[in-house]
Amino acid sequence: MAYILIEIPPFPFFVFAGDALFRPGDFHRKRTSIGCFDVLIVEYGCLHMMDDGTKYEVRQNDVLVLHPEHTHRSFKGCDENTYFHWLHFYTTEHISLSDSIPKEHAPKREFSFPNIKCELLILPVFQNLGQSNAPFVFKLLTNLESLAMNRYHQSALVKKSDMAIGSPLQQQELFLNILSKLCLDDDAASTNRIAKLVMLYLQSNYAQDIQLKDLASAANCHHTHVIRCFNKEYHTTPGKALTNIRIEEAKRLLTSTDLPCERIAELVGFSSSSYFSKVFKEQTQMSPQGYRKQIIHIPKN
Repeated sequence: MAYILIEIPPFPFFVFAGDALFRPGDFHRKRTSIGCFDVLIVEYGCLHMMDDGTKYEVRQNDVLVLHPEHTHRSFKGCDENTYFHWLHFYTTEHISLSDSIPKEHAPKREFSFPNIKCELLILPVFQNLGQSNAPFVFKLLTNLESLAMNRYHQSALVKKSDMAIGSPLQQQELFLNILSKLCLDDDAASTNRIAKLVMLYLQSNYAQDIQLKDLASAANCHHTHVIRCFNKEYHTTPGKALTNIRIEEAKRLLTSTDLPCERIAELVGFSSSSYFSKVFKEQTQMSPQGYRKQIIHIPKN
């Protein structure tokens, strides 16, 4: 897992936002050191993005935060119609990247006002909003977006003529509401935070051989506490959640590619194709090949 760490206060501030509809084959152009954070949030479809050499498949409800000093671009064009939102924000404060969440924070500066201390805002580089948070974030974004790109109608950004996004203070309020949904809270013992950390780890590493010790390391707590927090938040175990994530990704690959089932099993993290078939049938009541045939042959209106 990768995290962006930003010292606060003052808080990051909103620059501008927009939405975009890409056709199959369209791609995000290369940009280098743009000077502000670029947040991509996909509503449907998929963006194939690369940030500083790391590749990301940004799908429905996924969020990718692009570093202001990195080079980012698509590493391949879209495979399908892809609608996404983008948001730029800036901070004047110290930022850093980390592969883990620090247990303690030693600020780079002192805050001059009494009784106010410098803290860390922790922003995952890549995450999924989930079905509960996504509609709220998309609604806030539509009130902020003043620019649009529609590859079916034009190639360049255009200004939305019907948008009334309010005063700069109102825009900042909307932005901070969005940011609060993207950041991890600052309570290290929070059940919600630990569960979300573990879910983010599962979503980002499902193709790997994940052990309970890996989840404990990602959340910086004992493995029994990981299970307890995860079950309280998601009403299931990390193991069952990992299986569901793998099966959903397998469904996507079965219906959007011609890859053989053996290769799909490998790509989504199953140890063997026979075990993959067994688990897939338990989850869907049909074999992987049967699922592929049924979905592909569903009549389209």
